[in-house]
Amino acid sequence: FYVDASDTIRNSILTMNRLNFSALPVLVGKSFDGMFTENDIITLDNIWDEVPDTTFTPEKGIGHRIDQNDIIPQDFTLLDAANKILDTGKNFILIKNDNNKFSGIVSINKIMGAIIPLLMFAKGNINFFKNVKIDTIVKEEVIERKSPGLLMITKNLMRSKGIEAVVLFENDEAKKLVTQSDLVRHLAKYI
Repeated sequence: FYVDASDTIRNSILTMNRLNFSALPVLVGKSFDGMFTENDIITLDNIWDEVPDTTFTPEKGIGHRIDQNDIIPQDFTLLDAANKILDTGKNFILIKNDNNKFSGIVSINKIMGAIIPLLMFAKGNINFFKNVKIDTIVKEEVIERKSPGLLMITKNLMRSKGIEAVVLFENDEAKKLVTQSDLVRHLAKYI
């Protein structure tokens, strides 16, 4: 699957949405020219003009409700985190620190990206992964919103901070995780 460099942005977004992909290679003729990603879509202000701004809350709108299966402590190892993500079947998992605050988010892509170089460093010794803490390797910043967010505020927050997800809080309790994928799926309904 790919998009041609001459394809429209609209068609590329719809293709990504239909395939449930977070990125597609861009070809010029038969040559690879780059990747078109969800992060690229988040940065395209003009395409978002067609989307009505809407409030989403812990109870309605885009995003996924957070439950305890979506959260790991920061002392989980890389292997523990990979197993947890595989067990839950979700693409993202939240990391809590010792102060019970979210210290980051990790995706299966980030874990896989970390495993390859570490496996080479460990010379194939899988036991190495039982000692590497997830919080030291692959976490990505997560932003906490204390109030339900407007779509455009959340999109702009992701763009300006370069993050993949925002956690919505209600009464100081994490209720919902909103990812770039959630925003792009929402956008695809309106373009």
